Amino acid sequence: LLSALPEFKQDHRLGFVQFAMEPTNTEKNCLTKALAIGARILRSQQAAKTKYGFTLFYGHNGIWRREALEKIGGWQESISEDTDTAIEARLAGYYGKYLPYVVSGEWSPESFAEVQKRTRKFAFGTTQLFFKKVIRILASKAPHWYEKIDILLHLLKYPLSATILLLVFLPFFIPPQTPLILGIVMMYIAPLTPIWLLLVKDLIKSDYEKAVSEVKMAG
Repeated sequence: LLSALPEFKQDHRLGFVQFAMEPTNTEKNCLTKALAIGARILRSQQAAKTKYGFTLFYGHNGIWRREALEKIGGWQESISEDTDTAIEARLAGYYGKYLPYVVSGEWSPESFAEVQKRTRKFAFGTTQLFFKKVIRILASKAPHWYEKIDILLHLLKYPLSATILLLVFLPFFIPPQTPLILGIVMMYIAPLTPIWLLLVKDLIKSDYEKAVSEVKMAG
C-alpha cells in the first residue's frame, strides 16, 4: 500500500490503481495451473491497456480515491459492479492505472463448476452494462476514442466469442449459395457505411434534422 499511495499525489485525476495479481493456489490441480497461465497473460494485457486502452478494476487488490467514488455516487450496484464503477469513474473524468510493480495474491477457482459460475456472472454482467451504458460511453468526451473501443470490446467479449464460434460452424449447416448472397448484399451496404456512421454520430449529438437529411441522402 505504501508503494502505491504516491501515485495519487502525481495526478489528481487518478481515480484508482489496480495491483498485479498472482494466484496463491496454483499448485492445487491442473485447472488452477491453467488459470495461473491465464492470469500471467492478463497481467501483460493490463500493462498495455493502461497505456493504450481502458484500465479495468477487478473488484479487489487495489486502491480507490475517495473523491472519485463520491463524485459518481459511491460503489455502483450491479452484477459487474467493479467494471461498472470503473466505467463511471472514467466518464466522470478520472482514470485508472495498473501497477505491475505491486504484486498481490488472488485465489483461483479450483473446479469447473466454480469457473462456470464466475464466467456466467461476468458474461451476464458485462453484457447488461453494454446495453445500459453504450450511448453514454459513445457520447462522453472524457474517454479517448481508443478507450471507448476498448470498453465496448470488453463489454461485448462474451457475445462476440459466441458469434465467432457460430460463424466457424455455420458453413456446415447452411446451403453453399448463402455466402454468395451475403456477399452481394454487402456490396450494396458497404458503400453506405460512412453515411450510417454519420447518422449515428448526429443522433448521439441530438442533431435530428441533420440525421434525417442524411437518411434521405442514403435513400
